Amino acid sequence: PPIDASQAGAQADSITFNILSFNVLAESYLTPRSHKNIPPASSAVVFNKKLRRNLLKQTLEKLADSFDIICLQEVDDSLREVIVESLTMLGYSFVYAPRGGIPSTSSDVPRGRDIPSISVQIDKRSDGCATFFSKSKWKCVDYSVVNFDDLAEDERPPLHEHTSSKP
Repeated sequence: PPIDASQAGAQADSITFNILSFNVLAESYLTPRSHKNIPPASSAVVFNKKLRRNLLKQTLEKLADSFDIICLQEVDDSLREVIVESLTMLGYSFVYAPRGGIPSTSSDVPRGRDIPSISVQIDKRSDGCATFFSKSKWKCVDYSVVNFDDLAEDERPPLHEHTSSKP
């Protein structure tokens, strides 16, 4: 049965699982102008959107056999559709968080806390992050979206104060 993380300690002394983190490179960032040094033999594959999507789909389907949780970065709308369709058919649930937008989830995932009801998208970048988890092993009971760009702008004091000792 799926593991509810809040009850995990009561079920066993330890839990073993595998996590994959993978930057899929959003199609909106992949242009010949931005990637000038790709060898000509590879550029025929890299810049062919249909072929690249198929290869990405095949790669994720193979990796899904080995990973319980799959975290993807730079997922834009064109890739999200392919990835979600592929991994949900393999038994994964998901949370997708676009930059500054409203997250979307599979139907079995409850609404996360502190999730805005209207989009606050001021970032012109069109990608986001997606977390997929095996429904046979995990159940999402809550989630939060962390915008690291917001944290970088935060006026928090540094974690470690550097002190200088002068004689």
